[in-house]
Amino acid sequence: MKTNFTQVASVLLAMLLLCSSCASNYKLLSPEGIYYNAQTEDNGLLFNYKYDVYALSNNKKYAKKEKRKMLQVVAVKITNNTDRILDTSQDIRYFIGQQQVMPLAPEMVHSQIKQSVPSYLLYLLLFPVQITTTSQTNGMEIEQNSFPIGLILAPGLTILNMSIAGSANKQMLGDLQRYNLANRKLLPGETVYGLFGLANSGYNPIVAKLAE
Repeated sequence: MKTNFTQVASVLLAMLLLCSSCASNYKLLSPEGIYYNAQTEDNGLLFNYKYDVYALSNNKKYAKKEKRKMLQVVAVKITNNTDRILDTSQDIRYFIGQQQVMPLAPEMVHSQIKQSVPSYLLYLLLFPVQITTTSQTNGMEIEQNSFPIGLILAPGLTILNMSIAGSANKQMLGDLQRYNLANRKLLPGETVYGLFGLANSGYNPIVAKLAE
């Protein structure tokens, strides 16, 4: 018995092309455990930040989407060393050079860099794929048998990848919402950790200043 090499190669090629874009699980972020090597200080406001948090946490899908969308998710650490309560939205301003920048809402970041769940419907293209085997005796073809491997692979891979991508996107949004610093009250001496998105920052230095 031998297997039709052309059909096997077609199956393997289809699987290789599709699996190269398989859905990825999400690794939860922990801004509290990040080493911050960038720091600024303004009148008692201590600000630390870190770019590339998705790449550092091995969330490769989201790190690639960041670059394509020209958006960076930044981990931050803010310490209030003033003698008053600070509102993170009203009393703190962020600057890149001389330009003030606004952190993006979690939902906006999520919509820009989430994995595309419907794109994994492409696995359904494997439905027609079959493996054909031919039995031979003394070089003469005796019988051909076809196995519809696509009927198993297509729905299985589609459901699996859509489920993984949907769950990962939900976890990513959960992280962004959990560490959203908008409208937080920061007591004197208190330190908070957060995540926010910046558009077109170009990885330039970020400065946090107290609002005048």
